[in-house]
Amino acid sequence: MLWPYRPHAAGWAPSRDTPHSYERAAYLEALAVIDPGGLDYTHTESLWDCEERARLLGVAHAPAHPEALERIAALRDDPMETPDVRAGAEARLERGAAHRADRAPPGVSA
Repeated sequence: MLWPYRPHAAGWAPSRDTPHSYERAAYLEALAVIDPGGLDYTHTESLWDCEERARLLGVAHAPAHPEALERIAALRDDPMETPDVRAGAEARLERGAAHRADRAPPGVSA
């Protein structure tokens, strides 16, 4: 039960605090329901996780900071990465590019 841990969710790092790597994605999903704010760091850290589901959550939810976007691009381009993570990274980067293009002033490319 994670509810008692809600006050500590923002500083929690599943990559260090779970005894089994396969649990991390489930913890991330649960924390996102319990306390969705404050998980930017945790989602960014998940981009380096050994578990595919955790990396997918990181790809989908990490903030659009340069370090995270650089790592997402690396995941997209890594021939050893799983097809789902590569596709998720590609989609995330395309959404970001489309968002920047939508926000650019007329006549200026993003």
